[in-house]
Amino acid sequence: MNERIRELSKQAFEYTLDRLNSGLEFRDFQPIWSEKFAELIVQDVFGCIADERFEIYEPVIQKVKQHFGVE
Repeated sequence: MNERIRELSKQAFEYTLDRLNSGLEFRDFQPIWSEKFAELIVQDVFGCIADERFEIYEPVIQKVKQHFGVE
């Protein structure tokens, strides 16, 4: 696993712990972590190509973000 994936996993873990500290059950850990981790990966991928040179891909980027429910 590369360093960026580890960092995204850590961010998802911290997000999940915050949610659990706000009253969610521990059994909810895996689904919350998985969803956040996937969301962070999608955001990171599009962050890599969010560049003027790839402006023509903006409609595709928006469609995929919408499909995955990522802001």
